[in-house]
Amino acid sequence: MSDNKKILIADSDKKLTTSLKGVLKDKGYDAVISNDGATALNKALSEMPDMIVLSVALPTIDGIKLSQILRSNPRTESIPLIFLSDSDIYIPHFQRHRDSLFIKPANIDEVAARIYSIFDKAAKTRDVSREGKLIEGGLSEISLPDLLQMFSMNKKEGRLYLTKGKDKGDIWLQDGNIIDAAIGEVVGEKALFRLLTWKTGSFRFLPAKVNVPHKINRATDNLIMEGLRQYDEWESLKDKFPPMDARLKVLIDPSTLPKGLRPITQEIFLLLEFYPKVSDVIDRNTFPDYEVMRTIMTLLTKGIIDITQDKGQEERPILPKEDILKLKERFASRMNYKLDREFGKVLIFSHDNDRIRYVINAINILPEFYIHKDFLKGMGSNQYLGVAGHLQIGDNIQITFIAVPVSEIFSPLWRPLSNSMLGGLTILSGEAERWDEINKIAGYFQGGLGKPMAFAIPEGEASVDKVREVKEHLNRKNDVMLFPIVKNDAEGVRNMLSSLFRSVIGAL
Repeated sequence: MSDNKKILIADSDKKLTTSLKGVLKDKGYDAVISNDGATALNKALSEMPDMIVLSVALPTIDGIKLSQILRSNPRTESIPLIFLSDSDIYIPHFQRHRDSLFIKPANIDEVAARIYSIFDKAAKTRDVSREGKLIEGGLSEISLPDLLQMFSMNKKEGRLYLTKGKDKGDIWLQDGNIIDAAIGEVVGEKALFRLLTWKTGSFRFLPAKVNVPHKINRATDNLIMEGLRQYDEWESLKDKFPPMDARLKVLIDPSTLPKGLRPITQEIFLLLEFYPKVSDVIDRNTFPDYEVMRTIMTLLTKGIIDITQDKGQEERPILPKEDILKLKERFASRMNYKLDREFGKVLIFSHDNDRIRYVINAINILPEFYIHKDFLKGMGSNQYLGVAGHLQIGDNIQITFIAVPVSEIFSPLWRPLSNSMLGGLTILSGEAERWDEINKIAGYFQGGLGKPMAFAIPEGEASVDKVREVKEHLNRKNDVMLFPIVKNDAEGVRNMLSSLFRSVIGAL
């Protein structure tokens, strides 16, 4: 149904304008023709068409300039534009969610079909806006940008649920403004820009009072235009980007870099210390994907980072299957229940954040280990207390590594932290140790609770004398589990964890 829609056709090709007008008239549309830019501008302002088809190469005022004038006028800024061009050119005021571009010679039937589609989508959007409490539908019928603009115009408040296959996303709105978005653990503008690329899937909007923190503070139109611009840029440059599974390495000492680096660059260097793969750096960086990739490209071009041929370490189980079964059975019997998925803790004790970072970085070489999202953020000047990472053993055992400062101040937390605890790992400093505090920790967890305790020290600081020192200060005559920690040594890390967990099997 045309609903008496008016379409302005602006092109110097009279054969094209006449043909398109005839096709549209047969469908009940009211079409008017202009053969130059000045006349087209006059008719656009006086007749206020519902859509404009315009040639980029219009005489008097070209199509690019005309679109700029129309988009700067509040009365005409929202009129959809269909551009006709001799080549695939960049159009500054092109709105991807609203406008279209056809390369000449354009097929008249295809142009007409696009016009019908745009009006049909607009009609469905109006139908959705008139719905009652629950609004739902498909993204193939109403695009997400159109949906968000409709919510903005109607000052909607609530939560928009999005589903695409197994992927799920959420967008929160308040007074029509987007205040946050999420897809998995990704939030804010980064999540919104990812969701804007969804062309298929379903949506469900539930009006409700929203009380989530404002992680997004830009106008809806600006957000949509920027998100779609970044998507277009990504698509046009993706062949030049490094593969997502490529591994990166820093070629210079980051401490020699000048101060005042952009926050996105600082994040990339921090992440590369733990995550060499391109996909991990992009996923875990808080900035939008395109901005991260462009920064990676800049660092590659300047020779600050490079793509390494290192394929990573060969995988070998930390424990053989029979030991995994023993760990599950012993752990389940100790807890007096059995779960489909078992959980346990390893407490890492240290008084130095740099030491914790070093050890976690070394363990992170294992593909079964992943660093907790809050670990990097929490490694400030204060001693870090919290989850450092998770280790997957077998199919259904997950071990959580929790960093605990070596200080009696934190002793009230020892009892609650001991729940589901498998063992402990104390990181030695190689210098003057806090033996009184280390003794209290070992006495409480190993002497009192029977939890196996191991000791780790960075490469080059482990020696026979160090083992003797540990035995002497801990008053232990039997063997001490003391392991040197070496970066990029997956075998050494596996041996350390394997020894600790085998001690757990014997102690439970």
